[in-house]
Amino acid sequence: MRFLLTLLVMLSALCTLSLFGFGAVPVATTYAAEKIQQYTCGMHPMIVVDEPGLCPICQMDLTPLKPGGTGAGGGGQIIEIDPVTSQKMGIRTALVERKDLVRTVHTVGVVD
Repeated sequence: MRFLLTLLVMLSALCTLSLFGFGAVPVATTYAAEKIQQYTCGMHPMIVVDEPGLCPICQMDLTPLKPGGTGAGGGGQIIEIDPVTSQKMGIRTALVERKDLVRTVHTVGVVD
């Protein structure tokens, strides 16, 4: 009797876990395993397609995305710039801080 009770508790726990999605294979894992090459437009990053061709908006050639990269539909993008290019561009970074935005403009005019 004790064995049946233990078996029943384990079976109900297994059913409960499967109802809440535990043990399911995530979609991202199966998608990453396929390694589909995607292409995007340099001027319109929201255009992401699975085959090379032309951008439907500006007719520029689509460029391949790096594996693991996301398009604009991914909720955000990480832009990677190599250090040499970053130095040539003169990119400066700073910590984000809250300040008042103030600008004084000196000008000359005539009031009628």
